Amino acid sequence: MRALRCLISIGVLLVGCSSEGTGGGDAAAGAGGKAGGGGAGAGGSAGTDADAAADPLHIGRPCQLGVDDDAGTPGGPIATITSPALECPTRICILPGAEKVTDTSASCTASCTSDTDCANGELGDPNDPSDPRCKGGFVCAVATTAGDFCCRKLCICVDFVNVPAGGFQTPASCTPDAGNTCQNI
Repeated sequence: MRALRCLISIGVLLVGCSSEGTGGGDAAAGAGGKAGGGGAGAGGSAGTDADAAADPLHIGRPCQLGVDDDAGTPGGPIATITSPALECPTRICILPGAEKVTDTSASCTASCTSDTDCANGELGDPNDPSDPRCKGGFVCAVATTAGDFCCRKLCICVDFVNVPAGGFQTPASCTPDAGNTCQNI
């Protein structure tokens, strides 16, 4: 069973909805299939209208995965994605499989179609080693080819990944064909 929640903020003309319930993924609504957010809620904090206008999805906000994971180990091929993550307006928390060493922690993410969808993510202070937020920015890429989030493009912190020249391409396993069983294609 899913429940639909909507946030309407006239001050910044923000309208967004998300559904919550059993079944794994976030449900998104609003422009581009994204859930709006900001404001106070379970596990969240009240923000200003300026904060909501900058990035109502709070891509990059630190979040808790709720599971032990070693994906932060360099060479770790496993991305960990948790939903629902109540501290994230989109209800999605990600720890990408790490291709390089980083002290960046798991962060809120959102669905995307291009890198520009991820451009306003919250960044950490590069001069503060205790700040666990992403310092290098975010790119739009497929985070996993298995599970509830298979073949779904999400904003991923570049502190974890080596961005190829020309950006990330959609994996061949995420193209429509008779043998693919991913529900997100």
